[in-house]
Amino acid sequence: MDEQELDRQQRAQEYWERREAQHQQAEAFYQVKLQQCGIPDTMHDGVIDYVLHGLRPGHFLSAVLSNDLCEAVRRGDAPNQAALAGYVRFFANYVPASMWGSPARFEAWLRHQRTTDQQEVLRAYVAQLVARM
Repeated sequence: MDEQELDRQQRAQEYWERREAQHQQAEAFYQVKLQQCGIPDTMHDGVIDYVLHGLRPGHFLSAVLSNDLCEAVRRGDAPNQAALAGYVRFFANYVPASMWGSPARFEAWLRHQRTTDQQEVLRAYVAQLVARM
């Protein structure tokens, strides 16, 4: 391997290490905020998987993200029903509005989360939130 190739590989490795560190920081940030908002611990992974990875959540969380109160109450167990105001607080304060609030936004995030533009928007948003901590 020549020197340029080694330099390129080193820069790529550094880039991925920074990305992993940012991802871990975002997960830790969201864990704290979910706890502060009173979201049941059993729901933390589902929320984080949706926000950071664009993975489809279960029926209750899908209803919350789609702003369907009736369906959220129907689908939620007692702890989740009691935490509905906390979900609204969490999403309103710590998640970009483009990710939730209507069925269209919810589905759009699931379809497009992995695009570079969406990832950059989320990364910048989380960096701003973490900087305010």
